[in-house]
Amino acid sequence: MLSRNARFLVIAVLLSGCVGSRGLLATAPNVTYTASGTFAAPAIAGLDRLGLAGTPYTFTVVVSSALPPAKYQVPIYAVYYPVTVTGTVYPYGNIFGPFLINGAALSLSSGDHLQFGFQFLDAGLDLTILAKIDMPKGTLTTLHIRPFTAPVTLTSSNATVSYSDTTASTTLGMTGTLNATLPGGGQAITAGLQSPVVYSGPPAVISRRWITSDFNLVA
Repeated sequence: MLSRNARFLVIAVLLSGCVGSRGLLATAPNVTYTASGTFAAPAIAGLDRLGLAGTPYTFTVVVSSALPPAKYQVPIYAVYYPVTVTGTVYPYGNIFGPFLINGAALSLSSGDHLQFGFQFLDAGLDLTILAKIDMPKGTLTTLHIRPFTAPVTLTSSNATVSYSDTTASTTLGMTGTLNATLPGGGQAITAGLQSPVVYSGPPAVISRRWITSDFNLVA
């Protein structure tokens, strides 16, 4: 657990980043990451306690194209936190959706890998959700928040989602489509935001028990 002074330091680092980027965040276009399809059956690993295999899903993550990463190592990975994820998992709408999580994390890494994760707390559940997607080479043009060059077809061989608590973990394959787009489906970021943003100072320290080492957030 972070000490009181350490927590104040974390907050100060986060606030300093917010103040410097507030103007860009207010005017920059959002990039919308949308995944939709069906969880594959049977489960890849673990007991599917919630019976999600074969169930349709949608997840949407909206991020400002000017948002700086919370932590990064150029040119290996960039982690964006916090971001907002909304979603629905049918027919479990009374449990899983539509839901909105404001404290999700999105990770982009070299080799065209994407991950997003969040903690789901509702209906007596306390679950860590983590999706991992390997995309075709060239899907990402940068580790900044930018549209994909093309939609990605999701299969159990390149896309998985896991849900876990303190007692067990389940991994399911994902089938469907993932894409990242600008409003109106455009591909170009407005002039003035096309150049990479220069990040100064140390990356923010994020401590959340549900963000795993897969996000490179925890030392």
